[in-house]
Amino acid sequence: MLLREYAANQDIEKGTSGFNPYVYSTALQKLNSHLHGGQSFLPGSNDVPAIFFWLRKSRDLGYDDGIRLLNKLDSFGQGRCANCKKRAQAGERSKQCSKCK
Repeated sequence: MLLREYAANQDIEKGTSGFNPYVYSTALQKLNSHLHGGQSFLPGSNDVPAIFFWLRKSRDLGYDDGIRLLNKLDSFGQGRCANCKKRAQAGERSKQCSKCK
């Protein structure tokens, strides 16, 4: 399985279109959500950095859907505590809420 994933990564990296990295990142997101019972972004999940890596690659190649999804996920993450995922107060962009500090 690791060899198959490595080969898929190599094929995606060779492409000049942002479509393949976008599809790969959304597939990782769906798999991660399925494995964790509908919660896509759990603290400590190893798939989240890979999802962001492939979305950034899609953005760098100019794929519009990848840009939109990356912006959406970034704004979602900026408005929450990195530890407990509690919503930050309006206008506040903190990595940790007052209870987690």
